[in-house]
Amino acid sequence: PSPEQPDLVAEADTPAGLLEQAAEASDARQARLYLAAAEALYGDGQATAAAEALANVDVERLRPRETARFLLTQARIALVTERLDQARAALLALDEGLLDNPLQAALVTAELLNAEGRPQAAASHLMDHQTQAAPESLQQLNDAVWHYLGQVPPFQALAMESRTTGAQRRWWQLKAQMFESFTLAEQRQRL
Repeated sequence: PSPEQPDLVAEADTPAGLLEQAAEASDARQARLYLAAAEALYGDGQATAAAEALANVDVERLRPRETARFLLTQARIALVTERLDQARAALLALDEGLLDNPLQAALVTAELLNAEGRPQAAASHLMDHQTQAAPESLQQLNDAVWHYLGQVPPFQALAMESRTTGAQRRWWQLKAQMFESFTLAEQRQRL
């Protein structure tokens, strides 16, 4: 890249600015700018616009880490637009080790499992990632596990408590203990 046109995606601070730059760029720089715009648009809650920006990305021109970000963004957009098969395909192709924060892939996978009506699988998936999570991500991970645990019926939690080991078992024991701590009247009201 020339000094007049540095190879940075941080030049524009808005999705519109990134899209404008991408339209004027070419090759790998254009692909990276469209990817950055799609990520920013998704972050702003504009899934349709993000999908349009992502459709302009020439994936062949991305580096491996950028391809991982592309697939993660593709999966996120597919979930929001309820295209679960596309989300699953993107997640299967994703090498989460290439992401700056691999927990993001685990969280999106849990969202997919939950969208499929499998909150127990979503919670278990995240429980398996607890030992791999960076210390600064533990609270986010724990909050997500609790979110999905809250959707699991108590009888399933009791069954999971006896079928699991390690960190998973401790989570399921906690869920089961919470259920057992309610009075009979409270249990009837909750059921």
